Amino acid sequence: MPGWSSSGGAAATAAGLIPLAIGSDGGGSTRLPAAYCGVVGMHPSPNLIPTANHDLPTLAPLTTSVGPLCRDVRDAAVALGAMAGPDGRDYMASTVATPNLLDELDTGVDGWRFAWTGPPADRRIGMSARQPDFAHRYGQWALVTGAAQGIGAAYAERLHAVPVERKITQIALNCTSVVILADRLTRQMVQRRRGGVIIMASGSPDAGSSYIPTYPATKAFDRVFAEGLWAEMRPYGVDVTTVMPGATQTPGFIAALPPGFEPTRMMRPGDPFAVVDAALDGLGSKINVRPGSAVAQIVGAG
Repeated sequence: MPGWSSSGGAAATAAGLIPLAIGSDGGGSTRLPAAYCGVVGMHPSPNLIPTANHDLPTLAPLTTSVGPLCRDVRDAAVALGAMAGPDGRDYMASTVATPNLLDELDTGVDGWRFAWTGPPADRRIGMSARQPDFAHRYGQWALVTGAAQGIGAAYAERLHAVPVERKITQIALNCTSVVILADRLTRQMVQRRRGGVIIMASGSPDAGSSYIPTYPATKAFDRVFAEGLWAEMRPYGVDVTTVMPGATQTPGFIAALPPGFEPTRMMRPGDPFAVVDAALDGLGSKINVRPGSAVAQIVGAG
């Protein structure tokens, strides 16, 4: 048994039943079956190959990518060259054109340097640069004490650069206020058997957001809350839709950029009016609306 989720494609490719297969890999699902079957399996950098599918589980696009399974490296180079490249339907895809991967295929690897990762020597909690003396004195360490709302949280905040007040404000704005408004306004909608609710979430939970985890966490809450509210309100004629846009050209987006920086081509911030139009078009027909920066794409169960 070749094992892992792309094992069927790896076995069929190795047996000569098909010339190549497409696997998905987040933790070895393409590479391990390829190794077991003696074929070439690729786990490209995320977003190198567009998928135009953002219904993957939370954080999956951060580590998961699709890639070819082929009988040799040359076939893999041809397949990757055909699959990779910009795609207007996928706002997270790379905007860089794919070079000819066959050009240097036969030049060998002399002079190259390779690196690999092994099992970690220890388990650690990253230290903030805000506490260099503490990190120098105690080295790589882990601290577990108190409860989430007690001493443990105080330690975590003391050793991190983001004030806890800012995080609490984000939770109040993106979660608490949404629950309060939904509770008070949907009661009247239920009574009159008619109404519409649009809850603005974000595409950030799908992409993963290091160093600002509170914001995408609040937006993940908005999505889950809206999906549950959709099921509860539907029998009463009340439509609920959650909107998960990517980067959008708003004053808040511009203010969040570091001084002197402009949005990169990878960001491609979209038009706020395109987001609004997609949300209004989706209300009443879709649970989840995901406007792309170039093409408004509405997906989700109806």
